[in-house]
Amino acid sequence: MLARIWKFIALFRMIFGHADRVNLETIQASGLLAVKIAQMYAVRADFLSPATCQKLQSLYEETTPLSWDEYFEIFQSGACEAARAEVVHFEKECLAAASLGQVHRASLRDGTRVVVKVVK
Repeated sequence: MLARIWKFIALFRMIFGHADRVNLETIQASGLLAVKIAQMYAVRADFLSPATCQKLQSLYEETTPLSWDEYFEIFQSGACEAARAEVVHFEKECLAAASLGQVHRASLRDGTRVVVKVVK
């Protein structure tokens, strides 16, 4: 618990520090809540410098996609047994990735083409 508190203190120090200190990879690696906090401050030019806001706004446009193994592990652990049995093929290349999740094309047992989104 204490480690998480220190991570969020470091996040806020980064956001409210100089724009050069903002590291988008570090924010993304800190998890979804950190990304959402940073995205919220990206539009707060009344609190932050324009340079910091501009850098944080990149979190709306760019995200680091999950690897195929990470994506599939989330699907396997989060989907119900019926869904896991019904999806018989995934395309390994992601269709879209965002801070909340990632989407891949897939096929169901009956041949229906679908997309499957997992939430990070």
